[in-house]
Amino acid sequence: MIICSVCGHENLPGSLHCANCNSDIVIDERKPITDSRVEKAILEDCLEDVGGEESLALEVSPDVSIKEVVNLMIKRHKCSVVVIGPERSIEGIFTERSLLRRVCNQSPINVDKPIREAMLKSPVVLKKSDSVAFALHMMEVQGYSYAIIEDDPIRVINIRDLLQYIVELHPSLGGFDKVLDGFKAAIREGNALSQEDQEIFDQIRKNKDIIFKAFTAARKTGKLGETERISKETFLKSYVPAVKEITEEKTLISPDEAVLLEKLVKLVEQKKDYFLSNE
Repeated sequence: MIICSVCGHENLPGSLHCANCNSDIVIDERKPITDSRVEKAILEDCLEDVGGEESLALEVSPDVSIKEVVNLMIKRHKCSVVVIGPERSIEGIFTERSLLRRVCNQSPINVDKPIREAMLKSPVVLKKSDSVAFALHMMEVQGYSYAIIEDDPIRVINIRDLLQYIVELHPSLGGFDKVLDGFKAAIREGNALSQEDQEIFDQIRKNKDIIFKAFTAARKTGKLGETERISKETFLKSYVPAVKEITEEKTLISPDEAVLLEKLVKLVEQKKDYFLSNE
C-alpha cells in the first residue's frame, strides 16, 4: 500500500492522488498490511502477467461504422474493441455495454454511423506495471468492466481475467485443476494415456486434498515461493521437485499420501515431454 504523507490514508499501488484528501502521492512511502500469500500477490503482481494472447485488443479506426465493428466483434469472438486514432492514440473503447446503452437505446437505431459516436471517449488507460489491486479498484470505483493496458501491442482485460488470475493463485480454487487437465489432455493427444495413467488421474481427483496439503507443505518449508502462481511452468519446475522431496522425507504427509504423490511425480516425469509440447 502507499501511505499519503499528508493524512496517512492507505492508498492502492498505482494511485497518483490520495483517495481521502486528494494530495499528490509520495510513491516511496509504502506499508505492507497483509501476510496473506494471495493478497500479497494481488497487491504486488503487475497487469503484465494478467491475460494471455486472448487479451490482445481488437483495434479499429474512428471512422469504421458501428455495424462493421459489431460484425468484427462477432467474427473474432471479442467483447470489446479499442478505437485507435492518428499516431496510435487511444481515442475510445466500444464494448457490449456500449452497444446496449449507446446504440440499441437510441430510436431509431442507426448502425451506419461511425464508431466514434458510440464509443466511450477518453477511457482510462492503465500501465502494464500497474498492480492487479489497482485495476480491481479502478473497475469498482469507476464502474468499468474493462481495462485497457498500454502495452505493445495494446491489450484489454476484463473483470473475468482478473478473477481467473486470482483463482490460479490458490491451489484449492482451480489452479491445479487447470494444470492437471492440461497435462492429461496433452498425453491423451500424444496417444500416451494408458489405463494405469487414467487410474492415477482418477485417484488424484478423489484425493485432491492431499495435493493441496503437499502444496502447502512445500510453501511452509520454503520449497515453493510465497506468491508463486500455479502454471504449467511452476508445476514442472517447482511443484514436482518440491513434492518429490516431501514424499521422500515422509514427515509432513502419511505413507498412504506419499504413495499417491509418488505416482503423480513419476507420471509427470515420464510424460513431461507431451505436456511441454502441448502449446
